[in-house]
Amino acid sequence: DSGGSPMAVKEVAAQLLAARTANPDRVIVAKLTGDFVVRSKEGLNVPSHTCVLLYGTITNECIPEGTHRLELVKMAGKGCASFSGGKVFSATKVYNAFTGMKGNNAFLLDGVQIDLSSPHGRVGSQSTNAVSAKQHGGAFVVRGCEIRDPGHRGVWFHATKRAYALGNRFHGGGMTIDFDAYCFSSAALYNTVSGNKYHSAIFLKEGVKFNTAFANRCVGSQVGGVAIWTQAVKLSTENNLVACNDIEGDPEAERSTGISVGGRSKEKTADRNYIFNNRLTRNDGRAGINIKANASGNYFAQNVCLDNRLDILNWTAKPTTYDYAPQHGFASPSPGQ
Repeated sequence: DSGGSPMAVKEVAAQLLAARTANPDRVIVAKLTGDFVVRSKEGLNVPSHTCVLLYGTITNECIPEGTHRLELVKMAGKGCASFSGGKVFSATKVYNAFTGMKGNNAFLLDGVQIDLSSPHGRVGSQSTNAVSAKQHGGAFVVRGCEIRDPGHRGVWFHATKRAYALGNRFHGGGMTIDFDAYCFSSAALYNTVSGNKYHSAIFLKEGVKFNTAFANRCVGSQVGGVAIWTQAVKLSTENNLVACNDIEGDPEAERSTGISVGGRSKEKTADRNYIFNNRLTRNDGRAGINIKANASGNYFAQNVCLDNRLDILNWTAKPTTYDYAPQHGFASPSPGQ
């Protein structure tokens, strides 16, 4: 219990480590009640085999200029780890609110409110990630959280596998659910993503494979709902499934697209992805479906396109046509119907 005034998370971490040392063969369940504050860039370092229940808040005080990579909560131990409840917020820039970077545990982030509404710039907040699973070695689950103004990413699935975003509510991010390079066998299911500032609600990029975006609601993105793209690595972003998503654009945005597929060059492509049964509406910037160059063998089927500037924009053919070559499948309704 923090008592009448905020307790430094450094003191909490010391108590958790002492409990871990005294009970080497047990799971520690820590109930944190009250207000807690981060006063150094390390944040709250949660040891292995530890579950945290937060009944209160964690925030941070202003860190001196020049301090980089501030992380509020770090859960990179072994075994099982979870963090549930409460509110984690920051009025100043952070690198990660939560990180499991290089951890090797079964991790669950459950029912947490994360608000990084630091001084606003082009991308919402000036922070970088609400949740990072970069190079995480075990199953990583973010479930039932509310994440506002994360800055660049709401969740960052980078060089990891078996990472899942389930039933979360995101608002005001950049590339909000980001499946980044070498992310395999992961999924975004039943999330709501609204008000993206500068990039897609869901981004599958840089050679990721075997990932699923299913039954997500994406609304009011200034750029796009779902983007499948390869920019920097000589790989194909392939064998990903995008199905049953409801994507409604921002009618005032100049670049809004429902779903886009493409690559930077013949060595950086987006191929053999499966896009079907999505509802694409009010994407007035470019199109409901935007097929770019260096994309082949993608399968489009039974997507419902309504009130878009164009239902289908195909950059792979000149002049722009509704042909799918070299793609596969079809869209419904067809142009002209």
